[in-house]
Amino acid sequence: MKWIIAGHILLVLCCLFYLFWWCVAFRPGYTGARVSGLPGILLLITAAAGLSGIVISVIGINGPTVRKGFVPTGYILIAGIIIYFGLLIITRLILHRQVTTELFLIVGWLAVELISFQTAYRMEGISVKSLLILCVLAFAAALVSLFFYLQYYQVNEARGYIYGMIPLITEALCMAIFLFLAKRGA
Repeated sequence: MKWIIAGHILLVLCCLFYLFWWCVAFRPGYTGARVSGLPGILLLITAAAGLSGIVISVIGINGPTVRKGFVPTGYILIAGIIIYFGLLIITRLILHRQVTTELFLIVGWLAVELISFQTAYRMEGISVKSLLILCVLAFAAALVSLFFYLQYYQVNEARGYIYGMIPLITEALCMAIFLFLAKRGA
């Protein structure tokens, strides 16, 4: 359980540094570079926290468990892949929206969270009630994120700036709630 918790602390930090990067590099009227200087440093920290958070979480996910889960991990991964490619086709071919990395991040985040929550339950780190609450929160955060992802190119720069922040905030909050519940063993 400690690996999943450590990984999620890093993933929350990833979201926060991603948010800081977004606030600097995408603020309306900003004309500087987005990958060098201060924005570059923030982006590098974001990537380091995110990648290490995923690796550490995966180590935890593969740890010993006590209980049986509800959905096999492989099914969640396959569903995530199918959902990603389905959304990729819908957003690109039907909605004619430019596809960006954020679509992969949203769907990948949801899959990792569902697997992490279930593993935490299997390790007796959270209760079945917390598992269900967290799954609902993760799906809600992913749906909110997808909504703002799809709206981003449909709005003006100032509104898009705000819309780009919302997924980072909702996903960080969802993970923070998971950390709180896992810390309490609830």
